[in-house]
Amino acid sequence: MSDDASLLEALGDGAVHSGAALARRFGITRAAVWKRIARLRAQGVAIDAVAGSGYRMVQAWDALDRSRILALMHADGLATPTSLQVVASIESTNDALRIAAPTLPDLGVLIAEHQTRGRGRRGRAWESPLGAGLWFSIHAQHEGGIGAMAGLSLAVAVLVSEAIERIGVPRIQLKWPNDVCWSGRKLGGILIELSGDWHGPGTAIIGIGINVALPQRSRAAIGQPATDLAEALGRRPDRNQAMAILLGTLLPGLAEFRNEGLEPFRDRWHARDALRGSVVNVDGGAHACGVADGIDEVGRLRILTADGLVTVGAGEVSVRAGAQGERRLDAAR
Repeated sequence: MSDDASLLEALGDGAVHSGAALARRFGITRAAVWKRIARLRAQGVAIDAVAGSGYRMVQAWDALDRSRILALMHADGLATPTSLQVVASIESTNDALRIAAPTLPDLGVLIAEHQTRGRGRRGRAWESPLGAGLWFSIHAQHEGGIGAMAGLSLAVAVLVSEAIERIGVPRIQLKWPNDVCWSGRKLGGILIELSGDWHGPGTAIIGIGINVALPQRSRAAIGQPATDLAEALGRRPDRNQAMAILLGTLLPGLAEFRNEGLEPFRDRWHARDALRGSVVNVDGGAHACGVADGIDEVGRLRILTADGLVTVGAGEVSVRAGAQGERRLDAAR
């Protein structure tokens, strides 16, 4: 565990801890404790200095724990990942799994408390502050190759939305190609990176980020309306339990996609489609303006234009709402 995460865990009970006690606990000076506190605050962690007493986290923090996640999954009879690793801080869970892919088992999972270089679609930065979300990636193999994985990001978005609904958040919506939204604001996103042969064995690194309790500075940095599970639920959820539900939904769902493709997910997508019936503009490799009409059999966006039906692929375009101005619908993670 990193120095910052260790300090965060020590403060996680919400009690007041003196600088002297923390210095003794970690074998460092009080000045070094202060520097670590300052570093955590810079990452958006709210820590109060209580005059004459010490430091206190404004909101109690629950560390992600591999053993607890697996125990919760076992208790609910859920399929568990072939491997599960939890790290305190990493540049990007997707990058780490991609590098390790040749030696990884199918459906291995990497979770990070903090990403320093989390990425969204088209290389956009993804805010991944320490202890404020669920930032993780799954390594998934497919013998059918890249060609058989068309629509995977949409299937994953459906599975994530179903898991969040099981956590207790109602009325999850999906914005093509893979934004997960609540009350018109981004709650999470997905970034899938494929490698391998078109018709032969292929690998997908499935990056997922779910906001749990975002600091205000992170919300401001996102550049579009965002929300988190704490706001949607009216309380901060148990992150280990939420992670167990997410993995318990995703793992069998990925097996379903491997066996049957996108088809079993299309109606489930359409039931949550935030764009269907809206006027949209599509720019990029293709250009179209018309009314969004759901997705086709491989996950392309269907648009009814004045010249007829147009379909566009997720890798080709960005989507902007046409009727309400330039409201950006960035897919992510």
